[in-house]
Amino acid sequence: MVALLTDFGRNRYGAVFRSQSGRWEPLPGAGTLDEMAQVIVTLLQPYLQQDSMT
Repeated sequence: MVALLTDFGRNRYGAVFRSQSGRWEPLPGAGTLDEMAQVIVTLLQPYLQQDSMT
């Protein structure tokens, strides 16, 4: 999983992530770096979890 933050200027950022299909998908909202980092972690948490089968 790859996520990318884009600087919109004036301390505002947006985020996208690369889906399994290889397409960049936008994440909702825009905010400060801290806010968008939290959005990424919250929304992509299922993909960040370690596989319990390993």
